[in-house]
Amino acid sequence: MKAKWLAVGIILLFISLAYAPAVAQTTEKPLSTARGNWLYVGGSGPGNYTTIQSAINDANPGDTVFVYNDSSPYSEAVEVNRSISLIGEEKHTTVIDPGSIKDIPALNISVDDVVVQGFTIQNSTTTNWSNYAAGIFITADNVRITDTIIKENSCGISIGGRIKTTLYGANHCVIEENDITNNQRGIYLEHGNYSTIRHNHISVNLDGIRLQNCQSNLITLNDITENDGTGIGVIETTNISILQNNITSNQIGFDIIESSKNSIEQNNIYKNDIRNVWGICTMYISLLTKSKPFDNTWDGNYWGRTYQAAKPIFGFLLFLFPSLILSGFLQPLKLLEILLTGSGGYPAVPLGIPIVKYDRHPAQEPYDIPGV
Repeated sequence: MKAKWLAVGIILLFISLAYAPAVAQTTEKPLSTARGNWLYVGGSGPGNYTTIQSAINDANPGDTVFVYNDSSPYSEAVEVNRSISLIGEEKHTTVIDPGSIKDIPALNISVDDVVVQGFTIQNSTTTNWSNYAAGIFITADNVRITDTIIKENSCGISIGGRIKTTLYGANHCVIEENDITNNQRGIYLEHGNYSTIRHNHISVNLDGIRLQNCQSNLITLNDITENDGTGIGVIETTNISILQNNITSNQIGFDIIESSKNSIEQNNIYKNDIRNVWGICTMYISLLTKSKPFDNTWDGNYWGRTYQAAKPIFGFLLFLFPSLILSGFLQPLKLLEILLTGSGGYPAVPLGIPIVKYDRHPAQEPYDIPGV
């Protein structure tokens, strides 16, 4: 009897040993599926791809395309049309350079949920200015660009923008820990919303960051220096938070035009050559149009010296009068038409007055911004 129970115990032991690895393997499979497959470009492995585009074309959503640096530079314009991670071996030596291919992006991201990391992306240029000729052109949501050098392009990174006459938006993107230098524009957002730009070094471009027709973005912890034009330019944009950036040694620190409800707080804004800040708001004098308020919030910024009281911030409120209003008394019927229909397509005459906003709590010393 004891021998029988001993035999049963030994059988159960073998069953349990056989079952345990099966359970472990089952719990690992979902993790492997979530990571997807890895496809390799360059290198010496059997079956590795010779071009980035051919690997992307064979990838499935969730896959990773890993690019070795030994076949660099990769002279191609890459279309990322799969939801993948595109990873370079080392950012200084893994180069995407379209070379003689003009007027298209080096990296065109047209699908959601893409990660790009670890490249140098350069020399995407145009014969006629267009932000489409960008190092990276994004017309998708949830795209993350990190640890990448973007240099010597017509536009470094474009989040949203136009392709010929079609306007594309892009939302919920993250641009972080990149070096963006020697481009005409460093980062350009047009209808790029709910995105974060942080911990980037943006220097020696024509413009550092420019936003147009955007809303609800966060720009924080960036080093924006030595740009030949504007450090940050904001045009027709609302609800942007610009927090704890170093905006110094540019031609112009900050331009804010036709924009409202933005917050500019705890930045270093000083040593810019022409001016630190300039704001313009336009009022169209007509019964049918309303002016935008100049109601952005400035608070706690450092301006290059101590202020015992509020720091004034100067701008200009521009009135655009339909030209015939000024001669309306000589042409009363034309004046009535303008007042009833708006400007009526007539040329406008600008007249304006200076305006002043205030940073009521200017910082007394420059901020030590992490990573800058």
